[in-house]
Amino acid sequence: MHRQHDGYNREYALVALRSALSLNDTLRNAEFALRTTSLDEAERHVSTVFCRQRLRVEQASSRLDFSHQFVHLPQFSVHRVRYGAPVWKEIFVPLNFTVLQVTLAGECVIYDGTREIATGPGQLSVINSGRRFEKFWSRDAEQLMVCVDTSPSRAVTVDNSRINDLSNVIFDPQPIPVDSLPLLSGIISSVCVDLERGRGDVLDPEVSSRIYDTLAALMLHNIPYTDQKLSGSQSTAVPYYVLRSEAYLAQCATKDISLQDIADAAGVSCRTLCNGYRRFKNTTPMARLRDIRLERAHEMLLSESCSDSVSAVANECGMNHLGRFARYYAERFGELPSDTLLRSRSRH
Repeated sequence: MHRQHDGYNREYALVALRSALSLNDTLRNAEFALRTTSLDEAERHVSTVFCRQRLRVEQASSRLDFSHQFVHLPQFSVHRVRYGAPVWKEIFVPLNFTVLQVTLAGECVIYDGTREIATGPGQLSVINSGRRFEKFWSRDAEQLMVCVDTSPSRAVTVDNSRINDLSNVIFDPQPIPVDSLPLLSGIISSVCVDLERGRGDVLDPEVSSRIYDTLAALMLHNIPYTDQKLSGSQSTAVPYYVLRSEAYLAQCATKDISLQDIADAAGVSCRTLCNGYRRFKNTTPMARLRDIRLERAHEMLLSESCSDSVSAVANECGMNHLGRFARYYAERFGELPSDTLLRSRSRH
């Protein structure tokens, strides 16, 4: 089979997606789903594979050259699509997936209400689930699409906190250059290279699951979004790395840990972590650690079974400087820790 787009504009191939842009017509581990010149056949196909759609060619004289390849995995699917003619699509997106789309050639424009969102070669954008919109493909447009499952069951639960939960997330659809997202675009490119070379590692369910989790985490970390579960649909969701750091703090609060330890556990830099805490928690990671320790000390001092001294409780909660502990405790609870202990013993 001949190579698609022999005149492929390599100048558009940014480093992060260079491999994906060099793929042949047929991925060895992909199903070549359809190639047709029939508009009706293409419409039936995309409505079955993706969601209900209505297609029309912008110019009656234009000849369609539709091509679709895809690999379907349990948590996500990878698609390469072109129409070969200027085409308008009216799309009704179902509620169970979000689309990461990378424009490889030409231009694709989404009309979402009053917004017009155009993506060109080397740009990535997101199509959110549950939204009706129109999309225009230029004659030479070709896109690589990753349809990511947004079912709540796909989220990872850590200490009752849902990590990488995409079920209520609405991403900002504004295009982002792929070279500004090297890790996210690199994951997508690596999946394509694995398929094109016939290795098929990504077809292994365990590998696929790990890749999905990484994709979801990187989307939440790199693409602006809102979470509809929070007060008002415009409240910004707490990023995964803040939730992960909170889980780490809950487990390791009694240990001697530093800001770098927390950042390492969250998987981000100290600067990113501190910015996240300031924006989403109105505090700092170390202040949050201190609050957790103070809350535990307060609970211990109020406990009926507490027979320790104030200094022993402070040490057990990871606060080794008794003077600072007493000061922070008084600021937080309005009394000295010794007063709390005395009141608790007199009550019991």
